[in-house]
Amino acid sequence: MGKNYFRLGLDKMENADQEFQPGTLPPMLGGHPDEKPEVYALFSPITHVHPDCPPTFIMQGEHDLITSAKATRTFFGKLKEAKVCAVMHIVPQVDHGFDLFLPKLSPSAHVAYYDIERFLGVMACQVGRNAAPSQGPSSLPPETEMNGPAVAMEWLPEKAR
Repeated sequence: MGKNYFRLGLDKMENADQEFQPGTLPPMLGGHPDEKPEVYALFSPITHVHPDCPPTFIMQGEHDLITSAKATRTFFGKLKEAKVCAVMHIVPQVDHGFDLFLPKLSPSAHVAYYDIERFLGVMACQVGRNAAPSQGPSSLPPETEMNGPAVAMEWLPEKAR
């Protein structure tokens, strides 16, 4: 979390009755980020990126207060560098957990469901194509081809392109 640790007010979660509030990171990781940077680095998924990572779908609220969209873009960049099949969608104007509030009505929740289904569909086509190569050329559109250099995609609204 680094500097965001203080920006998010996680340092204010201490109280007089106990050293830290339950569920905060310092008790789980043995101290603050400045005291245990190596532990916080191990806690970060970016530390564990390698070419054998499974296909990865990342969906992030643009205004997320827990994890910054910048950190997500950095993570996605590392996945691309490692040639991992990865898709990232930064959803504009939403915060963390945007798909949990009124999911049957929320447009952003509908986007999340659609994108997850779309990603899983692409993965299923990849598995099907790899399992039966004698079926001929792929009928997938070029933007869904996930072998070779085009292993990473970013799904953005038209305005953001």
